[in-house]
Amino acid sequence: MSRPRLLWATLIAIALLPGDAAAQERGSVTGLVVAAESQQPLPGVQVSIPALNISAVTDERGRFLLINLPAGQQTLRVSLIGYRQATQTVTIGASAATVTITLETDPLLLDELVVVGYGEQRRGDIAGAVSSIRPETVQEISVTSVNQVLQGRLAGVQVVQNSGTPGAAKTVRVRGSSSISGGNEPLYVIDGVPMSQGNFSGLNQSFGGQGIDAISDINPSEIESIEILKDASAAAIYGSRASNGVVLITTKRGAAMAPRVNFSGYYGQQKDWKRVEFLNTEQYIEIYNEGLTNRYGPASNYGLDEWYGVETPGMDFDVTVTPGVDTDWLSEVLRTAPISNFEGSVSGGSERIRYFISGSSLVQEGVIKAMGYQRLNGRVNLDYNPFDRLTLGTNVSLGRSVTDRARSDNTIYSAWSNAIANPPIEPVYTAEGDYFSTTYLNPVGMNNEAEAEERGLRILGNTFAQYNILNGLNLRGSVGLDQLTMRSRTYDSPAFGPWASSGGAGQAANSFINKLTYEGTLNWNRSLGDVHALSGVIGTSYEDNTEEYSFVQGTQFPTEYFKYLTSAATIADGSSSRADHGLLSYFGRVSWNFDDRVTATFNVRRDGSSRFGTANRYGTFPSASALWRIGNESFMQNQNVLGNLALRVSYGITGNQQSLGNFASRGLFGGGANYMDLPGIAPSQLANPELKWEKTSQLNLGTDFSVLSDRLAITTDYYVKKTDDLLVARPVPRTTGFSTIWSHVGSMENKGFEVAATARLFQPLDERAFTWSTPFNIARHRNEVTALYNDQPINSGFANRVEVGKPLGFFYGYVTDGLFQTAAEVAAHPTQSSRTAPGDIRFKDINGRDADGNLTGQPDGVLNSDDQTMIGSPWPDFEGGITNNLSI
Repeated sequence: MSRPRLLWATLIAIALLPGDAAAQERGSVTGLVVAAESQQPLPGVQVSIPALNISAVTDERGRFLLINLPAGQQTLRVSLIGYRQATQTVTIGASAATVTITLETDPLLLDELVVVGYGEQRRGDIAGAVSSIRPETVQEISVTSVNQVLQGRLAGVQVVQNSGTPGAAKTVRVRGSSSISGGNEPLYVIDGVPMSQGNFSGLNQSFGGQGIDAISDINPSEIESIEILKDASAAAIYGSRASNGVVLITTKRGAAMAPRVNFSGYYGQQKDWKRVEFLNTEQYIEIYNEGLTNRYGPASNYGLDEWYGVETPGMDFDVTVTPGVDTDWLSEVLRTAPISNFEGSVSGGSERIRYFISGSSLVQEGVIKAMGYQRLNGRVNLDYNPFDRLTLGTNVSLGRSVTDRARSDNTIYSAWSNAIANPPIEPVYTAEGDYFSTTYLNPVGMNNEAEAEERGLRILGNTFAQYNILNGLNLRGSVGLDQLTMRSRTYDSPAFGPWASSGGAGQAANSFINKLTYEGTLNWNRSLGDVHALSGVIGTSYEDNTEEYSFVQGTQFPTEYFKYLTSAATIADGSSSRADHGLLSYFGRVSWNFDDRVTATFNVRRDGSSRFGTANRYGTFPSASALWRIGNESFMQNQNVLGNLALRVSYGITGNQQSLGNFASRGLFGGGANYMDLPGIAPSQLANPELKWEKTSQLNLGTDFSVLSDRLAITTDYYVKKTDDLLVARPVPRTTGFSTIWSHVGSMENKGFEVAATARLFQPLDERAFTWSTPFNIARHRNEVTALYNDQPINSGFANRVEVGKPLGFFYGYVTDGLFQTAAEVAAHPTQSSRTAPGDIRFKDINGRDADGNLTGQPDGVLNSDDQTMIGSPWPDFEGGITNNLSI
């Protein structure tokens, strides 16, 4: 064959090659998505071809475009929150295919794709207890942290604000507390990366009820969805860290669409709410005189015209009134504080590359003048398809925070507590301009002369590659990083405050927290015939964690103008430390669906942790769940009372290793046991090689249904959580050289009932008209400690106690019985102190016993610690929330 003929034959063969050959025919799809009830276009609808990993979003007129598609039949998947997911098959050819797709409303969001551990599932296929929230549902409210997004929105999720200080940590409890000595916060996972969370401040100084939490570094506006895995079936795939629930956060991504630019911001002011009105000077003098008269008799008995300004022997008062002084101490330390937040983003892309880029700035000043919080956030999320079956991507966020702190709440040195305590008859400054020596510490001086600052820099993200081996079979590998650097500093002036007698004091601390995560997963989702479907994931992960801390304290500063440690005459204290721990895991999930009526799911995870004792290096955490979607059965089709009825049941075992220190199981020696300027080491901890994770088993029974023609959608759950192997530092004989050893000596039970519902009060056919919907939730939770070491109670903090048969951390103290009115009442009633006087609180004497030694609740004539009892529970009778969404 001649060369020209060979060339032509080759070209013809190439032209006839099918599939991915060079001359493969390409095409496109254009379409419109409308609502079934109104036939109005729907913007913001996700349109994708899962087999090709290509997607687009409809514009404001409901239109979409997918281009550069291989020829042949392809299946479109169309989804929008609040509507049933739809699929449609189209044929791609040389000319553009045109389709119109109709979406029906979905009151229970059954076709919504929900992020679960290491994958996604239809909500209608999930048998476990998973609650979801989209941050846009609260976009009208100014929220500064992720936890504020959750507050009051999800049944069984309790968010408590520990302090009103800007940037302070919040307490989150998912179905109660499962540990006595360990952490009870849920595990946070952002874009597949488990977060390092907690208070990483290196300072050894107390700021009262405040705390710094690393979760505050996340900008809520970057979030696409939040899922809370509440029961063991949903959370068991996270194994030894899942007993307190798991919070899965997915950030926003780009889509194949024209660039979309968003900018938003707000400015507001914050004020103290319902400020207590204290007496002014005139009122204070009047009340003080009345008190002295009640205690000592009329002033004329002592030849005094005024009680004030005179020191009288034998009387316990000495008050000096400065003429013209009437100080409102709260106004001196409080202010109207501004808050502002500005953010912008751009997103878009093509079928090959998609992007989401955002940045934000939050500035919040505290109502107490010395406090404030600033945060800068930036994020870049990229997805790139170099060819059809391969996706490369990265999620990178950078956060910088500055927290101005001040002593507050439970400390005698705070400006707030001293402003409440000081009388109005005392001025802020002396005539010479110095701080007046007030009855209690001068709060203005504490605000002005003490400094405390925390500066944090955080990098959080991952890089991944995903390859579609076959349609419905994906291999994914990723590397994640969570790195937090925190620099802390405090200063107390030598001229004023608690450290003045020591010439002032300064502290500097550095914290370096680093978590590297390596993961590999294989996901599948395959149909087996017309009625069977099988999906799941298997994978492995490894985490490497490093924590480094350093701290130094100096005293004796020359003047109040020198504020850094280089000026300190004495280095009074210092330390540095480093700890590493690792976690190696294997996990898997299999889910089988039969005809969209029955779903069964099995999860298992095996964790090996360096924190566990040598006898329990690995732990296995299984779970199983089943879902029966009764509403899809034929016998339910001819009734209109209940819609979408489903029953769910799940059981599983999860763990908690927050209680375990990095070396809790080992016998340790520590440095610092120095003598006569010679270094020394000494034992610092007893070994217990049997230590392992705290174990929680959980049963969940749930149901989903709708009534009133789908206008009211309801989800209910009943759960029982039993935690065993609770870690407690139990006492040991002091002859060992130690007072406690970590051991598994306790058990606890949590149980409760949750109801979440959405009422569509006004939902007209025309989607552009007025709408009104009301989501609400309510939950009842009960906690009980069921076992302790020798059933010995544990006092935990001020007025809190842990005791068998009682809720965790119940309030323990004396029962009040009004106030003493007269001296005769004081004399006739047993009291705690010989200084008890009229006006003091009267406590009940309740520890009388019968002849057999049983408590009767009657008095025995003595008031002592035996009269203390349970006076309240920290757990509310009910908790919940309600929201009204109105639009037009």
